[in-house]
Amino acid sequence: MESCDRGHHGCIKRTKPGNEHRHFLCFFRIVLVVVLVIVISLFARVFDYDYDDENDDDRKIAPPTRPGTFVALVNPSLMRPCRGHCRCAFLLSLAGRRRYSPRMDKPDQLRELFRMQKALNERIGVRTEGMGDEDKIKWVLNYCRAMSQEIAELTDSVPWKWWAKYQRLDEQNARVEVVDLFHFLISLAQVLGMSADDVFETYARKNEVNFKRQETGYLVKDEHDSKHI
Repeated sequence: MESCDRGHHGCIKRTKPGNEHRHFLCFFRIVLVVVLVIVISLFARVFDYDYDDENDDDRKIAPPTRPGTFVALVNPSLMRPCRGHCRCAFLLSLAGRRRYSPRMDKPDQLRELFRMQKALNERIGVRTEGMGDEDKIKWVLNYCRAMSQEIAELTDSVPWKWWAKYQRLDEQNARVEVVDLFHFLISLAQVLGMSADDVFETYARKNEVNFKRQETGYLVKDEHDSKHI
């Protein structure tokens, strides 16, 4: 489109933005949004955060988020919520509206301990999978006795003899005994058919029960407060 302004030197033609110019601006904005989404995705990968899909077999526990609330792609200690109507939420929604989920160092350390212990037990000749009741009773008792011995060795790592003055704290050996306890404790869980995920979920439920007991003063023992675990 053209306009004509009258002046001392006659008509001066000026060109006004047309449809082509507006289409270019619209296209430029779309390209800019796409580039920002790609940059955000790359930023998330650099920090190695885990964004879990609903069908992901390796799901982790993620902090709860309110509807319409998104988590910024930054260090977890610096996370700030952003309402759904803001531009940040819009960009994150374009990236898939996935939820931030904290994860341990790869591989999952608890699951890796269970894998290593299973391999060690099988190398020794003990297969904890598919045990019948008789074998379960046998190996529960075996591992309980072994843990009792490891606890005794852990006790010997500290100066528990009040009548003896020569004893000193052996912290290095105490740590080794704690790890030995984990060997037998994980084996015991595997005998009872518990995976690393089972242990984590059961621990979380029992931890909640223990906190409730402390809140009520734990004046009366309730034998049924752990039946749901």
